[in-house]
Amino acid sequence: MIQGCKAGSLYNISLSIIIILNLCSFRYVCFVLQVYSQPFEVRYVNDYSPVFDPSDGLYNATISEDAPIGQSVATVMATDKDSGSQGDVSYSIVAGNIENKFHINASSGEITTVGELDRETTAQFTLTVRASDGAVPEKVRFTDGEVEVTISDVNDNAPSFNTPSIVATVPEDAAIGDVIITLQANDPDEGLNSELRYSIKSGNDAELFTINNSTGEVKVNASYDLDQEARPDFDHSLVIFVEDLGVPQSLNTSVTLNISITAVNEFTPQLQHDSSFNFSFAENAPVGDGVLVAQVNATDQDYGEQGRVWFVISSGACQSNTAIDLVTT
Repeated sequence: MIQGCKAGSLYNISLSIIIILNLCSFRYVCFVLQVYSQPFEVRYVNDYSPVFDPSDGLYNATISEDAPIGQSVATVMATDKDSGSQGDVSYSIVAGNIENKFHINASSGEITTVGELDRETTAQFTLTVRASDGAVPEKVRFTDGEVEVTISDVNDNAPSFNTPSIVATVPEDAAIGDVIITLQANDPDEGLNSELRYSIKSGNDAELFTINNSTGEVKVNASYDLDQEARPDFDHSLVIFVEDLGVPQSLNTSVTLNISITAVNEFTPQLQHDSSFNFSFAENAPVGDGVLVAQVNATDQDYGEQGRVWFVISSGACQSNTAIDLVTT
């Protein structure tokens, strides 16, 4: 074994050989033979690559998204059967370290956090960890392993709506149980931290509406007939409260739901007298502003514009001589 030589360098070996010949019992002849070798290169021997434990190099770890910086995540380990520096193993992360959230100790293989984690941004990291031996750079052998880091959720997001207020309409003849609107809040957490419950916090004193606490469906809870109200209330403003089921503490928000009740043309105008009758007037009656021939009365039980009655002569009249007041209140 040649020691003290640098790998990759050229060397010559020079040998001196002394030959002593015994010619007789009292006479000797001594020769010195100098031998020189041809130049040769010293080659570096690094037989083995590092091997992870476990041998497949696959590791799994879970860490909370609110873990402090410096928190230990996992420790990888590899060995190398070479002797000397060729058997020393060092570690590095070569891929998958998004935004450099993790650091690995080159000597111990311990992976720790060096940045704040957010599961809603990145829920899992796949780190490629390289175990390299201590051979000279051009002779280094390495093995890559993989560390799957799962970020567990904490309840750090409150439910939210895309807008601070929501508008909906419902016809006055809607049946009890009809769905007016389905509210949907957003919560980017997972599990119970994102499971939501809805309730009406205020604005529903008459209990005209109800909400499904799981689905957010707002439904008609009582009949509302505008035609039966002296001064009907068209608009209702409900404050909807939504909270998640997060632990140890739930988070919540609210939104205003403005519901407008729209009138429906439910009724047909009704005459206040027989549908036909006879009348007469003198043929020489002055024209002037017109002669009152007959009074037709009709009513409509609908509210607002749907309850206004219009009159028109549809047939049987001489249009140039007969006119009608088209509207009554």
